[in-house]
Amino acid sequence: MAAFAAGTVLLAGALLHLCVVVRRLWRDPAQAERLALALSVMAVGPAARRGTVRGMATLNAMLLSMGVFLTAVGSWELDGGAAMGPVLKTVLRVSLVGFLVLFAAHLSTIWFNFPRFLAPVHMRGDEGLVTAALRKRRKPGNSQRAAARRERGER
Repeated sequence: MAAFAAGTVLLAGALLHLCVVVRRLWRDPAQAERLALALSVMAVGPAARRGTVRGMATLNAMLLSMGVFLTAVGSWELDGGAAMGPVLKTVLRVSLVGFLVLFAAHLSTIWFNFPRFLAPVHMRGDEGLVTAALRKRRKPGNSQRAAARRERGER
């Protein structure tokens, strides 16, 4: 019963979030900025907050998948834990695999901004967290050796 209730609440919340927040986020660049500002309570930098906003669609799909999984488990529990039919097994497997794939896509969207079609159109040009850090690290003259040479006065 608890899994069914949790799954139903998760499905309802994710659908509401999808209809209200994510839909506006995809249409309005100012909404993305407001949402990134609202996430300033997180103890991360602005690039990570912007990455979290970029990954809202995949996060929402992931929550929908988990809601389907919990609702299916709950319906199995309500049935008294009888033997699972092939449809229920398929729903459980697909929703669990979907959750794992969407989790990987969510992290990929935040860290690498890849695949770009999962990010809102106005945020597709952003760099991911890891790609920005790697690019910054590879800049000429940004190595420890170059810093030591500059300190000694060498070229």
